[in-house]
Amino acid sequence: MANICVIKELAAKLNLSNISKLNDFNTDLKAADYLEYLFKYELEERRKSVIEENKKQSKLPKKNINKEFIGVTNWNITNLERLEWLENNENIFICGKCGSGKTALSVKLATTVLEKTNKVYYVVIDELLQILKEKDDSMKKKFEYLKKCDLIVIDEIMYLPITDTELQLLYRGLMFLNESRSIMFITNRNLSEWKDVVSDKHLMETFIDRLITGSRILNV
Repeated sequence: MANICVIKELAAKLNLSNISKLNDFNTDLKAADYLEYLFKYELEERRKSVIEENKKQSKLPKKNINKEFIGVTNWNITNLERLEWLENNENIFICGKCGSGKTALSVKLATTVLEKTNKVYYVVIDELLQILKEKDDSMKKKFEYLKKCDLIVIDEIMYLPITDTELQLLYRGLMFLNESRSIMFITNRNLSEWKDVVSDKHLMETFIDRLITGSRILNV
């Protein structure tokens, strides 16, 4: 009969850390069944660890994600939580007045993305511009993490006017990032009003056209 201590030692040597720390060994199962149980346990614990780490890295704000969202039905939310838009690298625009629950809705959807072991990063527009603009190590690390993410959530976009230089920086950065991932935009301005906060209206129109192609627009 196998010695439980030996099994735990072997698990540790194989870097099966969760099995090596398991105290509740079920010795009533047949060997093959028990091995399957152990390996499934290890995989599930690793999955949970990945999710927790990704949640920490995501910087998502704490919001009530169980609230009702005006203008977005439960059917729409359930459909979005299937994540077909994420698989197709589609963008989502969440539009609405201040206090309408835009950020809470984004957190709800982003949490669903995280639960599938995907990477997410939440950033307000000022921080994003800094990441795209600055060349120091901390900003470079953030940009490298953005490139690893499956979803980027950008809050407060076009709340305030931006310069033409910032618009050009944003255009180049988001066109690059949008090639292989979804981006979620949170804004209190209708997309038709975005050109009102910049002087280069032609570039802004091009910017919007590129981003909304194949995207989903939610009014909260």
